[in-house]
Amino acid sequence: MRTLLLLSAMLSNAAADPDWTNTWDSGLSDGELSDENGPQPTRFRRTPQALCSTQVLRDGMQLPKQAELYHIRNANEAWGTSEMIEAITTASAEMAWLMPHADPILVGDISKKNGGHLPPHRSHRSGLDADIGIFQTGASMPLSAGFPNMTPKNIDYEANWLFWSSLLETGLVERILLDQTLIDAMRVWTVESGNLSEAEALATFPPRGTPRLWTMTGVFQHVPGHRDHIHLRVLCGEALVN
Repeated sequence: MRTLLLLSAMLSNAAADPDWTNTWDSGLSDGELSDENGPQPTRFRRTPQALCSTQVLRDGMQLPKQAELYHIRNANEAWGTSEMIEAITTASAEMAWLMPHADPILVGDISKKNGGHLPPHRSHRSGLDADIGIFQTGASMPLSAGFPNMTPKNIDYEANWLFWSSLLETGLVERILLDQTLIDAMRVWTVESGNLSEAEALATFPPRGTPRLWTMTGVFQHVPGHRDHIHLRVLCGEALVN
């Protein structure tokens, strides 16, 4: 599939170019980005570097309603930077094209309209962070009051890989926070399923204790409390143009 081939090529450049996640391009011409290759990415205006903040949201955008692609838990807390909105809308459209029978994505908290503290989170202040559900077996994503806990036995590996790789493919992802047990399980699955080589899987789903992990982008990283959802952090400003 286009998504898997493009991500595989992107990951294989990691060793040669330390800044590969900030400079990667799909390599497809405008003509090749046609309907037969899947939905074309939605392009929003980029957030100017001077407006990037970790405490407030300036010139934010509200995630538009697209019920066939995703369910928004609370529209008042679904405001993000242009990069965040583009990442979610583009990846969810790609996911719907690749796996039409899958449930729509469940989008939890992003930020309030003007940002600032959003209880009970320590982040989610500036539209750069979003909580998103994890697919259960059968490509199911229940619309429950809270995200249900996931284990290596009840996650849908293929569905989650298709969506998460679509997120990475946007080039807008700084990192995705997830419980280490699920990171390890996904690393094994992507290799055994033939979607990634061992080196590519290690670059995307690093083991616990990987040195300088906070300096890397486009990676999954363990943070406690993320066994029931992923925490998407997008790039902004200078990191997008360097």
